[in-house]
Amino acid sequence: MAEAENRMQGAEKETLTTANAMYPQIYWGLDPTSQTFCKLYIRDVLTMTEYSSATPVQGVFSYMNHPVSKVDLMGVIVRVEQRSKQFLYAIDDSTGVINCCCWNPDPLTVKQCIIPGLKEKVEETEKIQQCKEEGFNLGDLLHVRGKIKIFREQREIMASYFAIEKDPNAELNRMLEVQALHQLFYDKPFQLSNIIKNCNSHNLSLIHLTASLQDGLMKLFEESRTVQFCMADLETSEDVKSLIDQNAPEQSVALNKRTLLDQVVNQLEESGFLLKHQKKREHYRVIMNDVQLIKIVLNLLQKECAREKYAEKGCHYLHILGEIRKAEEYCSLNSNAILKCLQKLEEESRIISTTDKHFASVE
Repeated sequence: MAEAENRMQGAEKETLTTANAMYPQIYWGLDPTSQTFCKLYIRDVLTMTEYSSATPVQGVFSYMNHPVSKVDLMGVIVRVEQRSKQFLYAIDDSTGVINCCCWNPDPLTVKQCIIPGLKEKVEETEKIQQCKEEGFNLGDLLHVRGKIKIFREQREIMASYFAIEKDPNAELNRMLEVQALHQLFYDKPFQLSNIIKNCNSHNLSLIHLTASLQDGLMKLFEESRTVQFCMADLETSEDVKSLIDQNAPEQSVALNKRTLLDQVVNQLEESGFLLKHQKKREHYRVIMNDVQLIKIVLNLLQKECAREKYAEKGCHYLHILGEIRKAEEYCSLNSNAILKCLQKLEEESRIISTTDKHFASVE
């Protein structure tokens, strides 16, 4: 009996440890929740913590250790707030209340339809869009899919799809469906398969090492608020040496640290976290700590959104990138870097994203 109890306690401890294991971003694709609209209770969305990766990934949260960024919710509308380009609905599913930002759809026009039956379909779609433009009523059951966003320190859903559910049983069916998903999937921790765990492939271990070093370096830059650095200082840094030793204790002697650091820094540059200096050789700027660049992006966005062309829909991030690249200092800036700046400004509630690629100033 004592042995059985010890085994059960050991199994419980192992399960808890696995549930708390946060994997690097490179492994998230192995968990279906990272790319799907997860059907959850509103309570789950409000209580989830940000995924504790060393490299911050905005908009990614963890349910147990499942990475979640997109959700599928259903609830009764308890508050409606109309704005010029959107409706803000607060929905309640009896577990919590959350705001859903629903943008007005682009208008459709039906004038000439050559294909038989197409005109009726488009007219039906127009009626649905007209309802969306006029807004829904209190007490309606709203079905929403979208990304989790933080706006003014509160979580809300940036809806990519929203519609009224007319089936009176839809709410009850959803509650039962989510409960079943919790039991079958969500409440079970995300675990890597034994094949991946026990794989001795050099390529896989190197990928894992570089991913860990990327996370560690970005954490160091964030803590020290480093704006720019050179590779020589990075190579001789005691913090970086200890970071390599921690992630590769058995391989640290055999590794060519300079080659490894070059690879890690190049990957961070491609991902938009770093920008190579144009005049100084082997010097880099840390995008998230570059106050000057972020200020330039904000000023440019405010200027462009004042124009009639971008006043309604906002400004495309590639247009902003093209304008900033005109400056010699930022001529090698890539699209990932400009998106990082825009996401930081959005997190600070200084701009909003009108679509996945368009942004507008709120100041």
